[in-house]
Amino acid sequence: MSSNNSPALALQRDVLPLPRWALWLLCALYVVSGFWGRDPWRAADIDAYAAMLDMVRSGHWQPQLLGAPIEGGWLPYALGAAFIHVGEWLAPALSPWIWVRLPFIAVMGAMMALLWYSAYHLAREDAAQPQRFALGGEAGRIDYARAMADSALLALVATLGLLQLGHEVTPQLLQLLAVTLWMYGLARAPTQRGLALGALGGSGLILAASGAPVSAVALMLGALAIAARSSHAAVRRLLLPVALLLVPVLAVAGLTGAWAWRVRWSSSGTDLLKLLIWFTWPTLPMALVTLWRWRAFVLHRHVSVPLVLSAWALAQCLAMAGDQHALLLALPGLALLAAWSLPAVPRGLTALVDWFSVCFFSVAALAIWVIYSAMHLGWPAPIAANIDRLSSDYDVPFQAWALVLGGAVTLVWGALVVWRTGRHRPALWKSMVLPAGGVGACWLMLMSLWLPVLDYGRSPRPWAELVRAQITGPACLEVGLLSSDAQAALQVYGRPGWQLRRNPLHTCDSGVSGQPVWRLVPNPSRGAAPALPGWAATGQITRPTSRADTMILYRRLSF
Repeated sequence: MSSNNSPALALQRDVLPLPRWALWLLCALYVVSGFWGRDPWRAADIDAYAAMLDMVRSGHWQPQLLGAPIEGGWLPYALGAAFIHVGEWLAPALSPWIWVRLPFIAVMGAMMALLWYSAYHLAREDAAQPQRFALGGEAGRIDYARAMADSALLALVATLGLLQLGHEVTPQLLQLLAVTLWMYGLARAPTQRGLALGALGGSGLILAASGAPVSAVALMLGALAIAARSSHAAVRRLLLPVALLLVPVLAVAGLTGAWAWRVRWSSSGTDLLKLLIWFTWPTLPMALVTLWRWRAFVLHRHVSVPLVLSAWALAQCLAMAGDQHALLLALPGLALLAAWSLPAVPRGLTALVDWFSVCFFSVAALAIWVIYSAMHLGWPAPIAANIDRLSSDYDVPFQAWALVLGGAVTLVWGALVVWRTGRHRPALWKSMVLPAGGVGACWLMLMSLWLPVLDYGRSPRPWAELVRAQITGPACLEVGLLSSDAQAALQVYGRPGWQLRRNPLHTCDSGVSGQPVWRLVPNPSRGAAPALPGWAATGQITRPTSRADTMILYRRLSF
């Protein structure tokens, strides 16, 4: 299909280059700020970190949490454990948490680079190019491809769902890298056959070894379908090699024990709709615009590749009752689809997105500063009272670097708003600058101005320290009734002499003669401690920032 039928309209003046330093500085600050300066947070973050520590301390190659296998394949945990080993050799005095974050920072950066290059090579295709004008003046092929790649990367940064889940040391981050590598492989298929096969094979192997073998097989089948319908003979010749790649993918999935049944059809339609709206904003509505405007091109790779990835991730999220980690894999595809909407929609619609971003993120930045003022100055008084009620035992420390960084980010955001709302030459990527800049600015402000409070509220360390205060010496703890993140917290922050037992069949009677035996039991009702024969309740331990999260500590009376 000729580019004269393309819905995209782009003049050469519309593809002004975005300064490289600005784009990569935004990405670097976005990535590093989410990982650095904090403890592992509750749920998946602390679970993964505890499993990595266990691989180092126990020598088991299979990731587990207190003897129970943990989901996520083998590769992510082995990667974190390997860096812990390196850190213990280079600087044993430093916390292992410092070293664990390094490979995942690199993974996040590599994923962003792969998305940029995927968009760049797909945008160079004839079918993706803008309309040709009789008198000329349309955007050049390379300049247009670079503008679309910049737009796709900005769209990813602007996506709200990537903020927390994209900054955790979990298998999902490697899965995110793998699906982006899959897109890159198909983007390079017409011109770099060997590179394309290597990328597709690497994608499948990473997915299989990171707890997502079904996604690996589904995306390989999707690659076969795309190759079979391609107008490029070079892409069609990939059919047999890609089919053969399924063999090592299945083998790796079997060796690492990655197969698991996770389907659970229990999420309501309303909950799923809410998740889609906030998690994928602003890329999903822009992607829907793309599918309508580019509907005649849906079989071409620049549309079909991100569409297959996004559709599979959305279907997987639906089958897993609205699981956010499954939906995370749709974000690179949705960002790429969102970029194609920019040259194909009226400028009035992009102006609406701009003004919404200005209002929303300016109000959000103001709210961040107001609450910061309440934390340190006690004004406004009602907000300060609420903060005191939520964290009555915690004095928020003042950090000068956070104040300086927060102030600088606020000034940059104000300058960006002034620049974007002024009269400047148009550029395709300008419509994504404010959403990406607003998300980046608010994220940096949160991870500087609010970091001590966020870390106190999200980290399990304060709760584990309360347990340490109650159990001061070597002991055996029965923790099988606790949630997995509470078990992981005790494994990470517990005393060296503690022995944790999770399985009721392996109680504390075995191998710990002479040590006191304790049991932690959840008490969500916060009522009186129920009597347990042979046990004495010694007190209740409540998570400092969640009064409903209460546990009863029992001590065994006799062995």
